[in-house]
Amino acid sequence: MPGAGFGRSENNPDGHDLPGTSIGGAGSSLEGVSTPGTAGGGAGPGTGPGQYGIYSVPVPGHDSDAPDPVGYPGYPPPGYSPGSPGFPVPQGVGPTPGTGVPPGFGVGTPGPPASYTPGPSAYPGAGIGPVGPGGPWDTRTEGDRPPLSDMAAQSGAAPPPAYTSTSGQGQTVPALSPYKPVPIGGHKLPPLPYAYNALEPHIDEATMREHHDKHHKAYVDDLNKAEQMLAKARDSGDFDLVKHWERELAFNGAGHYLHTIFWNIMKPNGGGKAYGPIAAEINKSFGSFDRFKKQFTEAAKKVEGGGWAILVWSPRSHRLEILQAEKHQNLSQWDVIPLLVLDVWEHAYYLKHKSNRAKYIEDWWKVVNWDHVNERFEPASKLTWLPY
Repeated sequence: MPGAGFGRSENNPDGHDLPGTSIGGAGSSLEGVSTPGTAGGGAGPGTGPGQYGIYSVPVPGHDSDAPDPVGYPGYPPPGYSPGSPGFPVPQGVGPTPGTGVPPGFGVGTPGPPASYTPGPSAYPGAGIGPVGPGGPWDTRTEGDRPPLSDMAAQSGAAPPPAYTSTSGQGQTVPALSPYKPVPIGGHKLPPLPYAYNALEPHIDEATMREHHDKHHKAYVDDLNKAEQMLAKARDSGDFDLVKHWERELAFNGAGHYLHTIFWNIMKPNGGGKAYGPIAAEINKSFGSFDRFKKQFTEAAKKVEGGGWAILVWSPRSHRLEILQAEKHQNLSQWDVIPLLVLDVWEHAYYLKHKSNRAKYIEDWWKVVNWDHVNERFEPASKLTWLPY
């Protein structure tokens, strides 16, 4: 099984015993998700479309308030429906949520017109993207995000092609974001979306530095090495060590991807009960938020050794599920999409909480970033397979 028998231990960071990709801002769903027009100090409803999502890419002829474009065969694609309306943030907002934007084509919500000025942000690091025309990028990045101009250049002026399933299991939806693939052996450590001490007093600065800079980086480095070695094996035709490198690929790849989600589902002044679309789905899948939180907490407490508790969307069963994962990749399920992840390896808490995993889990609930969980859930929930 991946990662087994290679001498990793909590005291061997170079072997890292020891989790983006984030879905992006609230405007980056497959079918477009509107975002609040104002937040924080806004005196009332927004006067125009909401802010950009983190990964919004304005596509000429689509991401605007103009009528639907003409001249693009198959637009809109069959089965296309607009994204859900934006959800208000329950704390620290103005008296009335801003006006939601029109649905995006699938690569981001429309940008604001030149005359639009939203209210001040309700909280830092909300993941909304640039505020107003020419506004600064929010710091909640997924690492090495290209400049907006580069992203638009990659997308081109034409709308993204629609994909139609021929198996009867999928749906016709616009294509995903226009990012270039990560080259073989080209993964990078994403920056934290906040300062190292931003989650104090619940998660300490020393732990964040050790966890991110040493443990996560080791996963990235070893994932790149595994990919490179497997590429060499393909070139040479020598697969004598394929079992070892496939294990390394699974262990380190899962570690890298889970950690990238992990940093983003936490934020300063987070926590509390879920809200927005994920809250409704939690109630539907588990009966109540309290029932969900109890099961998730107990699952996290009882992970054997190092591992994770993970809330996932299942496209096959069309509901949420709570899973455990030992190491990063063992004893879990396939064909699911992680939404909320909790790292319970000792490296995630031992500097502050020693061996008290239960207290660490209790403190972690106080920094959960439900905004980002919603950002992941909105597009994930659009993916559904024929249920069995």
